[in-house]
Amino acid sequence: MRLIELAEFEVWTRDRDLIRSPDGRCFEFASPAHESVWQWPDFDNEVYNPPLLARYVADNVEAAMLGQPGGAYLFPAGGTWNRQSFVSEDDPVRNVVLEKCGFEFEFAGAVYFEAEEFDSLVAVIFARGFLFPDFTDGGDDLYLYPAHGDLYMWFDDDEMVGAFSRSTETLKQFDAHLERSDWHARCRHMMYLADEEEPGSE
Repeated sequence: MRLIELAEFEVWTRDRDLIRSPDGRCFEFASPAHESVWQWPDFDNEVYNPPLLARYVADNVEAAMLGQPGGAYLFPAGGTWNRQSFVSEDDPVRNVVLEKCGFEFEFAGAVYFEAEEFDSLVAVIFARGFLFPDFTDGGDDLYLYPAHGDLYMWFDDDEMVGAFSRSTETLKQFDAHLERSDWHARCRHMMYLADEEEPGSE
């Protein structure tokens, strides 16, 4: 795992036609992008199920890699890895996970995980955005940028996961992986096309 200063990460994003979003939360494609959105899986009997969510996060990360080699960058909403979460000023679970993975709080920039470090990557995503459902402030949202640069992901702490790409074929490949993992039976899925005014349901 390597901490990537914001200026260095911006060089990488520019080479892949990614620009800082108007609100500064993330980097998005400069040209129109298509979006595939999956809601968190339904819980049996409405009981929060952490093991199910952890597997869901892991399958999303694997799907985002598109079978290509290389690692991935993780970027926090707004660009700074804050110690304070929506839950508390010093959350004992979330922050211990991040510290054990080597994070420096108040660091501004991305974190790069090698392919063999994806267990730690999944743990960080889960600890920041999936420990507590139904929080809508967006402060713990994360953005995943695989090294291949063909898509990026948004892990929304408001029970949504989105993948963005300029290619519908790339998104279909991403979706196919989740469907093979049988998430289509438990998650609502929507596809938004860049040239459509209204979203089309899949």
